[in-house]
Amino acid sequence: MRKTQLIILFVCIFFSQSIAQNKTQRRIYLWDVTLSTKGYGGTPNIYKDVVSFLENDINSLTDENTEIIVLPFQQETLERWEVKATLQGKKDIIQRIKEYNNENLSLTNIYAPLLDVKDNYIKNDKRTLLFLLTDGKHNDIKHHSKNDLLNLLGSLCQYLKFEDAYAFYIMLTENAIDEDIINIINDCDRIDIPPSGVPVDIIELQPSELVKFNIKDDNEKPVVITLTCKKDLALPEGIKVSVNRYNDTIFKIDETVELKNLALSFDLNYNYQDLKNSLPERTKIPLKLELLNQQEIKDKTGKIILLNPAEIELELINKPEKTLRIHVKK
Repeated sequence: MRKTQLIILFVCIFFSQSIAQNKTQRRIYLWDVTLSTKGYGGTPNIYKDVVSFLENDINSLTDENTEIIVLPFQQETLERWEVKATLQGKKDIIQRIKEYNNENLSLTNIYAPLLDVKDNYIKNDKRTLLFLLTDGKHNDIKHHSKNDLLNLLGSLCQYLKFEDAYAFYIMLTENAIDEDIINIINDCDRIDIPPSGVPVDIIELQPSELVKFNIKDDNEKPVVITLTCKKDLALPEGIKVSVNRYNDTIFKIDETVELKNLALSFDLNYNYQDLKNSLPERTKIPLKLELLNQQEIKDKTGKIILLNPAEIELELINKPEKTLRIHVKK
């Protein structure tokens, strides 16, 4: 009976891990359509550029199971369009984006639409990416204060982690740059602020969340962090990433690595005999990844490169891996 229970347990663990690794994606575009995006009041007219970005970003998706949700907003969420990223689905939602025209003059309320997304659209059944696109600051203080927005952003971080979600606060013009919001988001590893301006493309690179390294068998090999990209876009050359660990109780990791063939490769400097006697069979070390030339790449190519997640784990294995030996009789 106990054997049966153990087998069931292992099967369940394997099945749950497989589901986590093969989660499909949900992409939410929270799209500011206030008249300032069309140049009202002397602001930069970026409306067509944002529409073009949405079209390109949606068209570049390759996984037909990806769920696409577009939410135009002003003082509240105005519409909800939802499709799967099939050829027809992408065509339909892009057509709705291009045909949409709202000439209502309004203030900008970022709090209410963002709360709507948190409460109704971010769910753990898929790996959710939220793109908040705004050309200005929250100014609808009659309904919600700026502190309401800051508190929501502060609480959103843990919520996103729990729901396997990430958010990108895209400040489309300099008018949207808000240092208070930047300071809140800088303390959160689940929300990122890409370089300001309307992007040409957003390319999300997803590192493996667990990298295994056998300190004996892999002693002469580099650590290799593989990444995936689910979009049909050419990667710019020269993407540089820093790889750091939070403390150096075992050894220091502080590397600058250039992305090659969707992989980051670096050497560990250690003495095997020292580690062999001091480490348990398995030790997990948290690593932090950070893009070093994101702004430079955007300036050169218009493309915004994102790393998601920015925190992964390196598992050090302190025992020889099992090998299969085949003896052939002569």
